[in-house]
Amino acid sequence: PHLVLGLISRIVKVQLLAHVNVKKIPELVEMTEGIEEVEELLHLPPEKVLLRWMNFHLKKGGYKKNVSNFSSDLKDGEAYAILLHELAPESCNLVPLDINSPMERAKAVLSQADLIGCRKYVSPKDIVEGSTNLNLGIYC
Repeated sequence: PHLVLGLISRIVKVQLLAHVNVKKIPELVEMTEGIEEVEELLHLPPEKVLLRWMNFHLKKGGYKKNVSNFSSDLKDGEAYAILLHELAPESCNLVPLDINSPMERAKAVLSQADLIGCRKYVSPKDIVEGSTNLNLGIYC
């Protein structure tokens, strides 16, 4: 059962990330500052492209930390709150950042994600526990 679950998880991950590349999403080139970076972006695995995209928008939103994974770096929900506000400021505010409880902050972040139709597979518990696969799935 463990091997089958691992295989299914991998298949789902591959399917979710199949469209994350510069050829299918040319707007990703906006994150680069030169032809060398475009070439580098063309050869990055989809997970790295998503991290780069996320950090690009977080930096624009004033976030000081660098997100290097889809687990521990997202546990507090702060990066999600800033990212949602950066992408959809008309629907998502920064109120979740004022919430001290990580679980309550995650609930507030996911409520805002619902407003713009991008809450899919992740629950507040998944964010707080740093579930890599589910946190990765929220982008796809």
